[in-house]
Amino acid sequence: MSASRLLIVAAMLLLSACEAPTEGTNSAASMVMPPNGSKWQLVSGLPDKLPAEVTISLQFGVDGSISGTGGCNLYRSHMSIEGGSVTVSPIVASKRGCLGPAGQLESQFFTAMSKVSGLSSDAANLRLALSDGGELLFEVDGDSSGK
Repeated sequence: MSASRLLIVAAMLLLSACEAPTEGTNSAASMVMPPNGSKWQLVSGLPDKLPAEVTISLQFGVDGSISGTGGCNLYRSHMSIEGGSVTVSPIVASKRGCLGPAGQLESQFFTAMSKVSGLSSDAANLRLALSDGGELLFEVDGDSSGK
């Protein structure tokens, strides 16, 4: 291969390595907190299947506050984006005793929220990437306008 062709191939490889992140990655530039007041319902991502009678929700508030229902109890926390990753503060929840699937799923959800490391969203879906490689998938709540 001639030297000029070798330089062209090297330049192409270098440029391809510098491409913008593809959809689904969690670069700092692509992570934007959903709008204040937007409400989301969990549809997948926990070890156990989410039955229709258990609702796990997430609502975004002012200055990174988040709240919702963990399946049984109400909770509050804070989410922030810093240095290209997402952090969720320890969750504070009401103390209602929850037996059965609701309590077990709530425990799984709170554990998963402590592992949140990235996020991506569009008008219909919110994905929270977890540090262990998992992902929580939420759909926009039908009662939420996203505003």
